[in-house]
Amino acid sequence: MDRHACTPNITQVLETLHRRGYRLLLLSTCPRRYLDTHVEHFGLHRWFDAMYCGEAYSYRPKHEICRLLMEQYDGRFLAIGDRKGDIEIGRQNQFPAIGCCYGYGASEEFCGAARLVRTPAELADAVCSL
Repeated sequence: MDRHACTPNITQVLETLHRRGYRLLLLSTCPRRYLDTHVEHFGLHRWFDAMYCGEAYSYRPKHEICRLLMEQYDGRFLAIGDRKGDIEIGRQNQFPAIGCCYGYGASEEFCGAARLVRTPAELADAVCSL
C-alpha cells in the first residue's frame, strides 16, 4: 500500500460532504479485494455509505451498474470522477457529473461534465452548486 497515496486534501472534502448530509457511494471498476484493501488502508468507510466494485457486476460499464444502484437509493444523484466512465455515469443516467482534473484522466475524457475541478479543494463547492 505504500506506493498508493490518498489524494491530498481529499479526506477534508469527504468529511465536509459527509457532515453536510450528502450520501456518498463509491463505485469502482476494480476487483473487490483491491477495493477492500484501499477501504481498510485509508479508512474510507468513515465517509461512504456503501461501496461497490465492478467485479461484483461482471465488470459491466459503470453507467449500467449505477442504473441498478439508483433503484436502491432515493434522492438526486451526482457522479464525481477522473475518467470518461465516471462522466458517462451521469450522461447515461441523466444527472450531472463533475470531472476531477487532478486524477488519472486526460482532459478529453471530461467532455460532457457539468463542472470541472482542478483541485480537491474545489470539489465540495462544486457539489453544492449542482
